Amino acid sequence: MNSDPSSSSEIQNPDSLKEEGLNLFRQGARDEALSVFERAAEAYAQAGNKAGEAEMLNNIGVIYRHERNWPAALDAFEQAQAGFQEAGENKRRGQVLGNTGDLSAAMHNYEEAAAYYSDSSELLAEEEEGDLQGQVLRAFSLMRLRQRRWIEAVDLMALSVNVRDHPSVGQRMLYWLLQFARKLLGTR
Repeated sequence: MNSDPSSSSEIQNPDSLKEEGLNLFRQGARDEALSVFERAAEAYAQAGNKAGEAEMLNNIGVIYRHERNWPAALDAFEQAQAGFQEAGENKRRGQVLGNTGDLSAAMHNYEEAAAYYSDSSELLAEEEEGDLQGQVLRAFSLMRLRQRRWIEAVDLMALSVNVRDHPSVGQRMLYWLLQFARKLLGTR
């Protein structure tokens, strides 16, 4: 029998819980991942790690968004946003804002989603996170496409490619095609 106190179920390593939760999420075991992320958030909070706690809250929000539990997702994202702000983690704040934009778009609150996507894009630009900014702008573009706001969707998709740190050949070709489509649509 092991008498090592670190093996006690009372003491949990938040980083180990985080990895366990991520593995469960990747395997599609969302309910189990949610439980582990909640325990990890508690463990990070007990350790005084605000950024770690906020990261787990963001993960919890993503799971709730996938489950279409909108109020719980929004609450988790708002707590994550506040935690990252307190920790001075602007890159991660930008990611949470993008996730909140995805949530708002899923709820068909399009103008609210647009505001979240815009705020996320601006924050990620300030942090010089072009690839992440490109992902947010792509999501924003796809939302506008679903709304049949063609010109805005094309402009946002082109911008999503243009801001990337190292666009692939395919992304550069897409940018060229989008510029051509924009000319066909009329205003450039």
